[in-house]
Amino acid sequence: MAAAATDNQANFAWTSESNQNDLSAQADELSSAMSELEFRAELLSSLEVNTADFQAEAANCEGAKAAIKNSFSAAKAAIDLAIAVPVVGLALTHTKNAFDQVEMIMQDGLKVADAASMITIKLSFTALKGILSSLALGNLKSVVVPVLDTLNSIESSIIDLSKCAMGTTKIVIDQSHCSSLADLYRQVIAESIKINPALSLPTDASEDLKRLAAGSLSVLDLMDKSSIATTNDGLLASRPIFASDVLDQYRSELLRVATTDDIKDYAISALGTSIGVSNALESCLRVAADPIGAVDELNDELEAQAYYDDDEDEDDEDEDDDEDEVEEVNAAEVQSEKTEEVVNQPVAAA
Repeated sequence: MAAAATDNQANFAWTSESNQNDLSAQADELSSAMSELEFRAELLSSLEVNTADFQAEAANCEGAKAAIKNSFSAAKAAIDLAIAVPVVGLALTHTKNAFDQVEMIMQDGLKVADAASMITIKLSFTALKGILSSLALGNLKSVVVPVLDTLNSIESSIIDLSKCAMGTTKIVIDQSHCSSLADLYRQVIAESIKINPALSLPTDASEDLKRLAAGSLSVLDLMDKSSIATTNDGLLASRPIFASDVLDQYRSELLRVATTDDIKDYAISALGTSIGVSNALESCLRVAADPIGAVDELNDELEAQAYYDDDEDEDDEDEDDDEDEVEEVNAAEVQSEKTEEVVNQPVAAA
């Protein structure tokens, strides 16, 4: 990590005029694009797939298996190749651990390919896409986007294989299907704690940086020890408290004040992965707790969000109108003053 401790703004120059606030703002935008609400919407949408019109054929099902394995191997190879690149290698190392864990879940599930294993694969796949989506900024964007494209290309194969396993029955999840995500959650949070910059900041680091790094470590520690049970049995019997929204704020602020690449890498990759897994697990547990009620709850939240967005748009329009009115008044006052000056000018003697 020490070798990356020199400031290299060019690494994160995703626009020609990039600055710290730009990077932070883009991180905010990507995080909101795959929030817990978005995870839940995608999860419920995938569970609503109608399988009644699907004629399961052995060739199609085996073909779907092969497509998933081959494409996932290609995506993993792209990540492994990028790890060797000095500029992005450190940032991707943390995320690769999560990627490898999801690959293990998929490989185990494909061996069985029954209804339960296919639900687990779908959940893990959705989580991985969300994690990678939140990392597509700075110097990681050119690496992450092609991997996402590869993963998106096999989504239809996963849906087909799910239909093969489910037949014409409705896809329903319960809390036990969230176990693999819970394992991934605990692993990712523990790793993020181990490499948190608060543990190795130099004494001359800014007070803002010290405060934000320590704050992110405190939130991670809470997520590790207090918010979730240490075993899946304990998890499924409890109602964990998730803190990804708070951690996301620390991530954004760390990107804003960081002066070294290693801290930016940590905020983008380690915290981004932690936030993504947390949102995925939370959405899984919320849907599993009440699969029927979850649809109504989601619709209510989406309607509320749409109303809020419309209200914000109206406020923006009102502000624009007010600004236009002020400009018109100012222009009128200026014109009035000019007219008055002309009128009051002394008439030259004949």
